[in-house]
Amino acid sequence: MKIEISENDFGTLCICAIRYCHGRKTYMPSLVQEIVENHLYEITDKDLAVMIDDCDFQRRMELYGDECDKADWLKWERRLLDEKKKRAESEEWRNTEFYHAIDKLCAEKGITHKRLAEIAGIKEVTLSRYLTGQNKIALSAFMGICEVFGVKAEYLYNIYLFSNMEHETHKESEE
Repeated sequence: MKIEISENDFGTLCICAIRYCHGRKTYMPSLVQEIVENHLYEITDKDLAVMIDDCDFQRRMELYGDECDKADWLKWERRLLDEKKKRAESEEWRNTEFYHAIDKLCAEKGITHKRLAEIAGIKEVTLSRYLTGQNKIALSAFMGICEVFGVKAEYLYNIYLFSNMEHETHKESEE
């Protein structure tokens, strides 16, 4: 039996699992942290903020479990803060041609990004990652988007390619 979990439900489940682990003196905290870390890209910004707030509370109240767990919890908090920073930096990428082209096509068709993702057969969070440059777009997703809008792949690909070059050039100039 396969259970369907929405993006909101997934984030809530992760928050509950992490909260369950606070102060535990078992192997569970490191196991849950590892599982959630491998799926951080699926966690919404709101849920990420809740996890960061929980870590802050845990640190202030010294709810680490055993002393040996403290380093793992502090590392976990650092990982969440790094993810938040990474997402904030990727927001800059929304000024690219590809993001604006998709926005324009959505407006012309009268659909939201959420609806585009549904029609194209991808998760909304995945589409967001494609549009902000956090993930390279999968060919199947790209072709699905082209099909939704009825545009030639070459047209959208050229915009996507230009946006990626622009993004990479911007990143290199910052380093």
